[in-house]
Amino acid sequence: MNILDGVKVSNDLKNEIKQEVEGFIAKGLRKPHLAAVLVGENGASKAYVNSKIKDCQQVGFTSTLVKLPSEINEEALEDTNWWEM
Repeated sequence: MNILDGVKVSNDLKNEIKQEVEGFIAKGLRKPHLAAVLVGENGASKAYVNSKIKDCQQVGFTSTLVKLPSEINEEALEDTNWWEM
């Protein structure tokens, strides 16, 4: 029976992605970018998004976090120009 080391697999994948990103940059391409929109103050969602931002930093992505109030309605959310924030 083989035991899977999840942390090692995760780190290996992140290192592979980081090398790919470095290759993009060496070719003059832009870094990949993750944009996350967080609506409200849900603790679990905040922890998840913060984890993704940390992962982005580790692999060389840029990231943007847009925080919006829980009271925002769907129309206002769709009209939000998060890329300008």
